[in-house]
Amino acid sequence: MLKEESGVFKNGITLLVVKNGVNFENHSNNPIYCLIGLAAVDNDSHIEIMSDILDIFGSEEDGVVANELRNMNSEEEIINYLLNKKSN
Repeated sequence: MLKEESGVFKNGITLLVVKNGVNFENHSNNPIYCLIGLAAVDNDSHIEIMSDILDIFGSEEDGVVANELRNMNSEEEIINYLLNKKSN
């Protein structure tokens, strides 16, 4: 069943890279450098999206990918990096 009532018509993902980091109250991993948002059309499709995220961010030591992303200077550079990581 599509979640049109929630405004989601297509699966999507967004990535926010904060070069100086953001501190969240009561979070032991402060500062946070990468924030990921998901939009899923149904109750199951987010699982595949989360698997892709883990393939990219979970394949290295904690923080390695986030640190590499922080040092990039353009959206194109970030997209190419993530696509390359996903294909490996």
